Amino acid sequence: YSYALLNQYFGLGFWTCLPLAALLAGTFGFLLGFPVLRLRGDYLAIVTLGFGEIIRVLALSDLLKPYFGGAQGILEIPKPVIGGLTLLTSQYLYYLILLGCLVAIFISWRLSDSRVGRAWIAIREDEVAAELSGVPTTWIKLLAYALGAGFAAVAGAFFAAKLSYTNPNFFLFMESCIVLCIVVLGGVGSIPGIIIAAFVLIAAPEVFRGLENFRMLAFGAIMTTMMILKPEGLIPASRRRRELHEDLASSPKD
Repeated sequence: YSYALLNQYFGLGFWTCLPLAALLAGTFGFLLGFPVLRLRGDYLAIVTLGFGEIIRVLALSDLLKPYFGGAQGILEIPKPVIGGLTLLTSQYLYYLILLGCLVAIFISWRLSDSRVGRAWIAIREDEVAAELSGVPTTWIKLLAYALGAGFAAVAGAFFAAKLSYTNPNFFLFMESCIVLCIVVLGGVGSIPGIIIAAFVLIAAPEVFRGLENFRMLAFGAIMTTMMILKPEGLIPASRRRRELHEDLASSPKD
C-alpha cells in the first residue's frame, strides 16, 4: 500500500518508493510496538495479529475508501523499470524477487551474529535477565518491530508490482497464520529451516489443491506432529537445538 499510494499521489517510481515504503512501514511498526512492550510470548503474538486485522478492516472501511479504494483496492500499479526496460513478465520479476530474497537472507544472517542479534536472543530467553545484564530491551524490541515491518514492506512492494493492484483481501488472518506456521515448522532462529518450511507450506497446498477444504486440518496435523516429535523445527538453529534437548534430558522421566 505504501508503494501504491506513493505512486498514485506523488508519481514516484518503484525504486524510489521501495526504501520509502520500508521507512514508512518501519516507522509504523515502531509506533505500534509501544503499546505491546509489556506483553510476552503468546500474548504478544495475539496482539500483533490483532493489529494486522485492525489495519485490514480499516483499509476496507468507508472512512479510508477515498485513499485505499475499499474492497476494490488500488489498481494500475506500475511494474519496476530497470535501465528503461519495464519488467512486464513474471520471468523477469522472478529473478528480481529472487535477488531480493537473497539480500534479505544475507541481512538476516548478518544480524543473527551481531550484537543486536545476540540481544534479541537474550530477550527471547529471559527478558528480565537481559535487562539486568544491561541490554536496552525497550529499544531492541522496538527495533525488531521496525525491521520486521520494513522487510514486510519491501516484500509487499514487489507483490503489488507483480500483480499491478492490491486490496485488503490479500492480507487475511490466514496469511498471518501461515507465516507463523512457517517459522514454527522451520525452526525459530533458523534461516535454512524457514526457507524449507516456506517451500513446504506454500507449495504443498498448490500440489494438493483438490483437497483445499482440508487445508486447515492438514496444517493442524502438521503443527501438532512437529510439536510432539521435533519441537525445535525441521532444521533447528544449533543454540535452539541444544536448549530443547538439554531441557528434555534434565526433565524427570516416568
